[in-house]
Amino acid sequence: MQGFLILFLYPYKSVVMFRRITLFGLICLFSMAQVQAQYCAGNPDGSTTFDWTAESWEVWLKPAVTQAPILTTLRSPFHPGNSLTQPNTQHIENAPGMGDYAPEDGWVLITEAMGFLQSDNITFPQFVLYNRFESKLRYFVYLAGVTSANDVEISIGFDGSLNEVGHVSAALEHAFTPMDVVEGYQDKKILITVPNQGFYVHGVWAMADIPMAYDPCTCQYTSAITISTKTRTFSDFKFTLEGGGEIKQVIGPTAGNTGNSVQNAGRRFANVTGGINSGISKGVSAYKTASELAGVAEKLLLGAANKKLTADLRATLNTISGINIGSGGLSALDVQLLHGLSNLTPPQADAVNKLFPKKIPSPLVPDWLKSVVPFASTAFALLDFIIGGGKSAPPQPMHFNADFNFVGEGTLASSQNQASTTFYIPGSLSTNQTISPRIPVHNETMGILNLIEQPVIYLAEGAPEETQIPINIYPELYHWFYTAKLASPLRFALNPASGLTLKDIRVAVYFNSCITGLESIVSNELPVPDGLTNEGDNVWRTPYMPLSCLEDFSLIFNPHALTYDGFLAKIPFGCDEKEIHLHFIAKLTSPAGKETAWAARYRANIAEAPYTFENTPPNPYLHVKENVEVDDLEDIINGNIQSWNPITIKNDILVTEGVIQDYINDKQPKETITVPGDPVAGTVSYTTQISRTYSVGATIPAPFTIENMPNCGTNHPVNAAWLTDFCQSTGRYNPVLALSEPDDEDTATLRMTPDEHEKARAKLSPNPVANQTVLDYTMETGGSLSIFISDYAGRRVMEVQSQQWLDNGHYQLIIPTEQLVSGMYFVTLVRQEGTETLRMLKQ
Repeated sequence: MQGFLILFLYPYKSVVMFRRITLFGLICLFSMAQVQAQYCAGNPDGSTTFDWTAESWEVWLKPAVTQAPILTTLRSPFHPGNSLTQPNTQHIENAPGMGDYAPEDGWVLITEAMGFLQSDNITFPQFVLYNRFESKLRYFVYLAGVTSANDVEISIGFDGSLNEVGHVSAALEHAFTPMDVVEGYQDKKILITVPNQGFYVHGVWAMADIPMAYDPCTCQYTSAITISTKTRTFSDFKFTLEGGGEIKQVIGPTAGNTGNSVQNAGRRFANVTGGINSGISKGVSAYKTASELAGVAEKLLLGAANKKLTADLRATLNTISGINIGSGGLSALDVQLLHGLSNLTPPQADAVNKLFPKKIPSPLVPDWLKSVVPFASTAFALLDFIIGGGKSAPPQPMHFNADFNFVGEGTLASSQNQASTTFYIPGSLSTNQTISPRIPVHNETMGILNLIEQPVIYLAEGAPEETQIPINIYPELYHWFYTAKLASPLRFALNPASGLTLKDIRVAVYFNSCITGLESIVSNELPVPDGLTNEGDNVWRTPYMPLSCLEDFSLIFNPHALTYDGFLAKIPFGCDEKEIHLHFIAKLTSPAGKETAWAARYRANIAEAPYTFENTPPNPYLHVKENVEVDDLEDIINGNIQSWNPITIKNDILVTEGVIQDYINDKQPKETITVPGDPVAGTVSYTTQISRTYSVGATIPAPFTIENMPNCGTNHPVNAAWLTDFCQSTGRYNPVLALSEPDDEDTATLRMTPDEHEKARAKLSPNPVANQTVLDYTMETGGSLSIFISDYAGRRVMEVQSQQWLDNGHYQLIIPTEQLVSGMYFVTLVRQEGTETLRMLKQ
C-alpha cells in the first residue's frame, strides 16, 4: 500500500551548526538554528502609541448629546475594579492568562482612538491589541453614556467600501472549522459577531477576542478590517388577539429586569468568538505524555461543531428585528400598525401561531457551543454564556388576519450603531492614498502557522475474484477494497513575525460518518482498518504523528459487495468522503521559553487515484501504537516496541552496564537549551539538545518513560523562494473581496464541479414550502443516494434517506417539513455523479 497521506515538506533556509560543548558534564551532540522564511518583509509601523498597561488614562470624551469635550479619567479594562459595573472585562483580572498584556507576553498595539488630545476628542474610546504568541486580536471599546442596552454586539469583517481595497486576506479564516487553506482562498462574506452584556450604568467596556490566521501573502494586496459595535434593546411582550377587531397588547420591561437593576439576567454573554474553550496554561508544557497530547488535542480541536460557528452564533443569538421598539414601549406608528390588524379578514391563525409561539423553548446552551474554535491559545476560558429565556422574535406582522382568539408572546428588538474603526490588515500592501483606514502601529503579518495548499486524497478501489467468500446462501459475496493516500505533498508556512520557534508538529486524519455496523455480512459493513482509533459517533482517526511519518501511512478499507445475476453492486467507501479532515497540532516556544500550542482542522478533497488499489505500497508504521505501557524495560528492548508517544514503564528500572545503560541514555527525552549569541561579535544564537545520563547501579523509580518513535525525518516549512512564486501567481493566490452568493431563486448547488452542475437535475416544488415539498431528481447512473436537510448554520436537521440503492432514472420524493421552523434550509443529495444542494425556504 502507498501512504494514506504523503506530506512532503520542502526544506527552507536554515543554518546548521555542529559544536561540541560541555554543560554540567553533559555532552551536546547536535544543535540547529532555524532561519524562518517569509515573503512579506513587513511594512513601516504606524506612529501613534500609548501605555495600554496603565491602570487609567486621561481622555477627552465628547458626549453624544452636548458634543462638548470633557476631560475624563477612564479606568483601564485590564483593571476594571468593581466587577458589578464592568461585567464584560472583570474576568480579565481573574482568568489565567487573560490579564497578560505586556509586550513580553506577546502583546503589541494595532491602533487606538482614545481621545488623549482635546482636538482628538471622541464619543467612544477604543483600541486594538494583537498577541503574536496566541494569534488573536483583542478589541476594546468604551460605551460612554449608553445606559439602557440589553446587550452589545461587536462585528468584525473585511471592509469593502474603499475603492483601493479590492482584495482580502485569509486572516479571518480561523474563525471557521474546518478551515480553508491559503491556496484559492476567496472571501465568503465573513462576519464574526461577538456578544457582550449590556448594562444600566453610565459607561461600560465591551471587548472581543478574534482568532487570526496566518496568510503569508498578506503583502500582495491591500486589505482592511472594520470592527463595529452596536447596542441592542429587547422588550418582552404578550398579545391577546381576539375576534371582532379588538387587539390588546401588554408590553413591559424585559424579564428579570425592573429597569433599575444593574444587569439583564436573561441575556448575559461572554465576550468570546463562537465558543472558544480553554487552551493550555503559559509556562506549562503543551504535551509531555501520551495522555496530555490527547488532552490538548481534545481541547483545541475536537467537538460536535464542524461547521461555521459564526453562522451558528448568529442563528442562536440574533433576534429578528421586527417592530422598532425601545425600552419605553411601542411607538405611535407601531401602535397604529397593530391596531390596523383588526381590519384584516380570516383565516390565517396558523400564521400567527408561527409568529407568536405559545411556549417559548427553555434556555439551553446549544451543542455547537460546547466545541472549540481552533485557536493558538495559552489560556482562554469560555465564561458564563447564558441564552436568555423568551427570546422568540416575530417578523413584522403584515399579512395575517385578526378574526380569532389567540394569546402569543415574544421579544421585540431594536439596535443602534455606536462605535467603529477601520484599519489596514497588518502587513498588507501599503498605499499612498490618504483615506480613512488607520495604518497599524504594529504592521507585520499576523498569525502563527497555516497550511498553504489544499490537501487532496486519492481513493483506489476494486474487488479481485480471489477474494470471493464461499458462503452457501451468498455464493457471490465479495470483499470490496479501498486504499487512500494524499495526492501531493502538504506544505505549511511558519510566520517569523510571531517570534515563536516550532518545537513539534503532528497531524492526524479523521474519517467522519463511517459505517461500522457488523450486524449482517451483506450489510454495508466497514471492518475497521488497522491503525485507526475510534473517537465515537462513527468517527475514526489515525494516530497523531509527525508529518513526515504520515507520508507513508496507508490504510485499507474493506467493506463488502454482493453480486446478483452477474451484476456487481459496488459498496460505497464507508465514510463520508466530504468529511475527511486533517487535524494539526503544533508545540511552539516564545523567546522567553514559554510554551504555547497551535491547532487547526482542514477539510481534504477526494479524487480518483491514477493507480489500482493493488499497487498501493505497504505501510511501514501500521503497527506503531499511539500509546504503549509495558511492565519492564526488557519488553521494549526484546520486542522492538515503538510508539508515537513516550512508552511508559510500570516497574522500577535497575541500571546495569551494557544494553540497559546504553538504551536508557539513548532513548531518554532530551533537554533543549538555547545558547545566546554575541551581538557585538555578530554570532547567532543556537539551540542544543542534551541527553540525560544514568550511571550503573542507579534505580529509576516507576513510572518511567522512554522515547522510541520511528525516525521519520524533520518537518520544515516552505522556503521564501517557494512562497514568492506562490503569492505572485494569481491563479493560486487572488483572494477577491465579497464574492456574491447565489440568488435565492438560483437552484445551482454549492461546492459543485462543472461536471456536477451539468448533471444536476433536482428541483423542489413548492418552494417556499409550508408542510411538505416534492423533490424531483434524476439518477444519471444507478448507485447509492443519500438525502439530508441542513439549516443555514450547516447543522443537519433531518436525514431523509441514507445510502439507498436506486437504478438510473427519474424520481420524485415527498419530503414532510411541518416540523421545521421558519427559515432558510439546504436539501443535499449525495450520489455517485456528485453532490447537489438546493436552497429551501420554509414559511
